[in-house]
Amino acid sequence: MKAYLKSMLKEVWAMNSNEEAVRNCIGEKKNLLKNLISKKITLENSKNVLNSGVNFFVYLKRQWARDLLNSWCFSRQIQAAIALGIPLEKIPTTNNISE
Repeated sequence: MKAYLKSMLKEVWAMNSNEEAVRNCIGEKKNLLKNLISKKITLENSKNVLNSGVNFFVYLKRQWARDLLNSWCFSRQIQAAIALGIPLEKIPTTNNISE
């Protein structure tokens, strides 16, 4: 699950789309996990892991896919670099001011 979530985060981060498309992608990934949970072939002990993944997507959409999305997505970093007239490499990749 950890590897899946990590790869999904990379995919969402790299999307060159508007915020709504990113939010929709997060929602689709969450729904895929929810569908797996509801299938009878899913092992009972796997359902807890899948539920944790669903909860992560809920958190991601609630916390990061709102205002923080502007500072997190690669497409917004590109736009900021263009607007500021600086190389993309100079744009911080975090919203944590202590880093």
